[in-house]
Amino acid sequence: MMSSKSKNKEAVGRVIAFLTSLEFTQACVEGGLGISCMPKANEAIQDPRLRELLEIAEQRTIIRPEPLLRNMELAYVNRYESKLPPTKTSLVSVVLEAWTTKGDIVKGLRELTVEANKRFGEMIKLARKDGHKVKLEDYHFPDFDPLTDFQGTEK
Repeated sequence: MMSSKSKNKEAVGRVIAFLTSLEFTQACVEGGLGISCMPKANEAIQDPRLRELLEIAEQRTIIRPEPLLRNMELAYVNRYESKLPPTKTSLVSVVLEAWTTKGDIVKGLRELTVEANKRFGEMIKLARKDGHKVKLEDYHFPDFDPLTDFQGTEK
């Protein structure tokens, strides 16, 4: 993304183009910095641990639905999180509580989910208040099976 206030959009565009290019990604892979979403770049993997990681990723990665493809205005929703008070719970606190006190992790995760969903709803309300055409239903994909790649069968 580039700011609309950028003074040198052409130069920023060239940097973004380079950072997302096969050439740059291949150099990162060759340098052992990780795997790439570009199959051609992954041909350069030398490290056997990265090769194993790539094999696991290829076997286990599921293509999920992307709400932004349905409604680009959803990109604005996360900007409203900073306008809300801090959360009371975090995934780390739930796990630590369960680990250190033998607490009920399922109960903690359920409470965290309720809190996160409420917060997300508030972010959507704020975005709508500012005129963004977003709704919670933009994130619903009833035909998505998390065990198989999303086929995008919705109209």
